[in-house]
Amino acid sequence: MNFMVLIFSFLTTTIIILGSLINVIENKLPPFFIKIFKYGKFAYEGEVSKIASKFVVEVPKSWFKHFYLLALLIYAYIFYLVTYCYIYKYDAPGWFINFLRVICGENRIPYTSATKTYIAVVLMTLQVIRRFYDTHFVSVFGKNSRMNLSQYLIGLVHYPACALAIVCEAPKFTTESLSTTSTTFDIASITYVNIFAILLFIWAWWHQHTTTKILANLRRNKKSNQIETILLSHWWYQKTFDKFPKNRKALIPFMY
Repeated sequence: MNFMVLIFSFLTTTIIILGSLINVIENKLPPFFIKIFKYGKFAYEGEVSKIASKFVVEVPKSWFKHFYLLALLIYAYIFYLVTYCYIYKYDAPGWFINFLRVICGENRIPYTSATKTYIAVVLMTLQVIRRFYDTHFVSVFGKNSRMNLSQYLIGLVHYPACALAIVCEAPKFTTESLSTTSTTFDIASITYVNIFAILLFIWAWWHQHTTTKILANLRRNKKSNQIETILLSHWWYQKTFDKFPKNRKALIPFMY
């Protein structure tokens, strides 16, 4: 059984269903569901029944830092492993292969090359390093800002699961091998598509950091890139500020 497929399928399905329900019929949903999904300035501000409140466990939003501390440790080791295997041409440790057997299942074959795997790990490691820096040294978390425990647990699982998902079907990390699959990093095999993807990542990587600094400075002066966050922010501004333009679009100019 491939637990990586189960984890990401469950998370994706849950986010799509809950997000869609909140976007369309939020006023008809039990506060319990809203409180699970929304936090920060989007958090539900109404009353929750005593029974439901027992299941709504919240933690400080500043615990975001824990996601990237854990991720930094894991990606440092994964980066070491792929460098050890693809650059220095050694085999992956037996214990790690056995661990992947448990997490990702048996009879796995490589679906990508060593070069693409190495690029993915390097980029994700850079992302984790920067997010660790942002959350520990740039972001300013509100003292009373909280998030649901379920969101915290999902955050702890997300980055480690991404790391395992990258290598579980990569050369030298599978239970079976293909003679046509490259098992070492080859810079000559990097395509223009790969280069474009790397440059696009770096552009987004830097702009996310810039946005984090801007938001942190606004909070200090008392003054996500994700569709759901864009929509929630847009609706929050419409609800909070009477003079916010009613015809302003959130996602697609002049349309939506």
